[in-house]
Amino acid sequence: MTGTGGVAPVQHCTTAADCGPPNACGQAICEQNQCQVKAVSCDDTDPCTEDTCEDTLGCRHRPLALDLDGDKHKSPRPGFAPGAPGSCGDDCDDTNAASFPGNPEMCDGIDNDCDGVVDNGFGYQTSSLAPVRVSALDSARSQRDEGGLVATPDAFVFTYTGLYDDPVTQQRHESRLKGIDAKGSALFETPVSDVNASTYAGPVAWSGRDLATAWSDARLDGNYEVYATQFSAAGALLRPAARVTNSENFSLHPSLKWNQSEFLIAFDDRGSGTGPMDRSQIFGQRVAPDGSLIGGNVLLVGDDPVVEYPAISIGQHRVGLVYTSDVNNRSQLGFRVFSPSLAAAGSKPLPFALDVQSFSVEFVGDRFVVLWDTNGDVRGDAIWAAAYDEDANLTAAPRPITSGAHMARSQAALSLGDRLLVVWADDARGPLGSYELYWQILDLNLNVLVPRQTLTMGSNGALNPALVVGPGRKIGVTFEGWASGSQQVYFTSLECAPAR
Repeated sequence: MTGTGGVAPVQHCTTAADCGPPNACGQAICEQNQCQVKAVSCDDTDPCTEDTCEDTLGCRHRPLALDLDGDKHKSPRPGFAPGAPGSCGDDCDDTNAASFPGNPEMCDGIDNDCDGVVDNGFGYQTSSLAPVRVSALDSARSQRDEGGLVATPDAFVFTYTGLYDDPVTQQRHESRLKGIDAKGSALFETPVSDVNASTYAGPVAWSGRDLATAWSDARLDGNYEVYATQFSAAGALLRPAARVTNSENFSLHPSLKWNQSEFLIAFDDRGSGTGPMDRSQIFGQRVAPDGSLIGGNVLLVGDDPVVEYPAISIGQHRVGLVYTSDVNNRSQLGFRVFSPSLAAAGSKPLPFALDVQSFSVEFVGDRFVVLWDTNGDVRGDAIWAAAYDEDANLTAAPRPITSGAHMARSQAALSLGDRLLVVWADDARGPLGSYELYWQILDLNLNVLVPRQTLTMGSNGALNPALVVGPGRKIGVTFEGWASGSQQVYFTSLECAPAR
């Protein structure tokens, strides 16, 4: 792939010396009394690199296909299916060394052989172990909120917000990164940031080598901006926080994903309005594996007056983006698709789902599945879902995918290759509003394959699940519960089992 770097502006000259000093990306010459730049070509003719030029360093060739998990199989370059012509790699999951073409399939929640199906012929069951509190014991209250959950080869790693006593402000919120084993025992825990300001948990991603997290805080004159940093698999800070945004007003609600080559961040930004809560737009930012920013902020959604809370998911060829927009003070969903470089692609579907409370998006098989709950005059009694292909065409119309409850809320989903695992909270087995977690499995058309199963019961309420495949052949689940008398973060799991 090709690219060139910095060039000098056109200006009047008599000799080349009038055009300023040369740089590594272009030689300035004087032709017909005008400065012209003869740009350096950085094309290495290798489709598996991104070629750019930096003024002081010259041509740079960043690999687009990586082997960060060390299984000797490279990931495909963004926008390509594993093993497809021009993909540069055939690894279907470069964040996990147990997943590569030709590896024998086993019951562990992973597509070991890269055939597109997870745990061929196996099923799942709720763990027999009781949920374990995993938030710090000295936190007065802890929230999973916008925090995330990922897995390294040896740990489940999550971010959460803890509330602590503070001698100056009385109370402060602190974003924390924590690693636990398959039983929920602590392996490491560290603050995400050491700034003298409250910080709130943001998403976390795993590249197969490093952990990354993004969040917003108000360290600069009370103005919230988005920051990102990286940690080792053992929780050691690798580099200082990088400032992702520089806006006149608030930048909030980052969503973060690894696309097998780089990190992608989406966030909402109020920099174009006259006040912090006026007009908001959604932007994206590419981040290299070493944490450096690739280019600047890219406008993703700017044609609606108030758009917020972006959530992104990585498909084989596209990036799916779900967000809320405000229509007469009623929140509805929007969905769009973008290229791996965050250029707009495909069509813009009509808005859907009024009175949305929370939502998520997961790529499964060949489509993006959007899930949400509602909160109008009364809380909705079901979790809803719809599906779109990678060109943003509707493949499954919006429909309820759960039933049997008075109120349902806060869902999460995990792709199993050819089917979808969904975890959510509702009050099907108790009094109105007594939330516990349940799970079921859907096919690609949102039909129920495995009906409702209980995940938590008698835990004094459970909300806001997150789930990921992790060590110990388990699908780990973090959630908020009240078993200890205050809101805290807990861990439980699903275990792979022979199909019944």
